[in-house]
Amino acid sequence: MELIMANPYFQFKQFTIYHDRTAMKVTTDACLFGAWAAQEISQMPNIATMLDVGTGTGLLSMMVAQQKALETDAIEIDPDAAAQASENIKASPWATRIHVIQQDVNDLQPGRAYDVVISNPPFY
Repeated sequence: MELIMANPYFQFKQFTIYHDRTAMKVTTDACLFGAWAAQEISQMPNIATMLDVGTGTGLLSMMVAQQKALETDAIEIDPDAAAQASENIKASPWATRIHVIQQDVNDLQPGRAYDVVISNPPFY
């Protein structure tokens, strides 16, 4: 019996997402949601900050970053996923604008406000 491994990365035009160390893999749904969210957010005037809750691989943060220059906090509770998101983002053109935070969203600094919040929650 031959074991066939799924591709450990997902290639976009401007960036690559590695997802071999995260529980939640890049899916068609995540790509479609990311494209829709990026388009919607790109049309919002007067916003400068974004929070990506449960960033996973960092996919949504980077898809939005392609369309709009925002300072983004990408929060992820899982240490392996946060590490992989950090690596993905550091290798992207938007490394200075997206900041991965490895912690529970409930422990975010009180009073910190964001202009827009996105999340692609897991589904089954």
